Amino acid sequence: MLVYNESMQELQDKDESAIKTPGFHSRLSMVIVCIAGGLLLALRAFVSHPTSYATILLVARITLSLCLTVWGCFCLSKASRLVSWTSTDLRLVLVLGWSTLISVTDVLAGGGPVVFLMAVVYASVVGWNRISRFVGLSFGGLATIFLVARLSTSIGNGNSTEEGTLILLGVTAVSVANARTIRLLIIPDRERLLSLEKENKELWNLSFRDQLTDVYNRRFAQEIGNKLVSHARRYHEQLHMFMIDIDYFKRVNDELSHAAGDEVLRSVAQKIQSHLRSSDYLARYGGEEFLVFAPLTDAEDAQFLANRIREDIASRRFDGVPWTISISIGVASLASDDTLETLVNKADKYLYSAKRGGRNRVAGY
Repeated sequence: MLVYNESMQELQDKDESAIKTPGFHSRLSMVIVCIAGGLLLALRAFVSHPTSYATILLVARITLSLCLTVWGCFCLSKASRLVSWTSTDLRLVLVLGWSTLISVTDVLAGGGPVVFLMAVVYASVVGWNRISRFVGLSFGGLATIFLVARLSTSIGNGNSTEEGTLILLGVTAVSVANARTIRLLIIPDRERLLSLEKENKELWNLSFRDQLTDVYNRRFAQEIGNKLVSHARRYHEQLHMFMIDIDYFKRVNDELSHAAGDEVLRSVAQKIQSHLRSSDYLARYGGEEFLVFAPLTDAEDAQFLANRIREDIASRRFDGVPWTISISIGVASLASDDTLETLVNKADKYLYSAKRGGRNRVAGY
């Protein structure tokens, strides 16, 4: 595959993807914590479970503990991509729902809701952007644990205390405050970042996109062309350039209108682009002329591609144009001593040769 300095647009897309997808080391840390934590909770449930309690309660505690280990293994598997697709709302439900259930079973067994306390602190970091849902789920879990603890104490199976209740309430309140603080700090910066990214993309498009046809412009063609030529010469790879010109384009503007001419330009650009690979580049060079860079393409493939584009344009009908639109193409192959300028000049000479030969044809190779 061709190695080259990517365009700013591609780099921006990759940066956005990197922001949205957690890094390998952070995901591995989460996996280790989940697997080890689940096993420790299961061992804790088995060791600390009173022998006088029902077996079903022990099974529930161990099963819920191992759910965390299973989740860690799931994150480690090939299906781990699903983790990044999980919405924030679903993550909050999973974390707080699971921690509430396991804390309820711990309380029924005479323990404390320590798992819920740790989970609500973690959820405050995850749920800052869903503050209302986070608060509702947190206090819903808190109320459930509190009622179960009071019920367990009233029938003589629990050890609920006022101090424990205050700790539970305090940690939940602090976690809510933590989520709100993160939200207040991050939201303004996030909005500024999104605004800056939007402005950068608009500036990039203004600099390197042709506003009429939405393909690359001459400035981009010169920048990427120099890189492609330099790379091809350095690694002794093949590179072909097409210079494409719409035949008798002036007639469209003169006899129909400039609006019709603009529509022809847009349509031709789209049809050319539809035949290109992702590694090829199309740019409007000026007026009705386009440049195509086709790296890692031999002469036979370049000739085939150029003729396929030419035949496609000639076989189509353009809205509002009562005659056939055709193109002429000059195809130049990069020589060992070529620069971008000399390669363009060769393609230009072949283009004029195609026009002198009757138009609607390909010359060069």
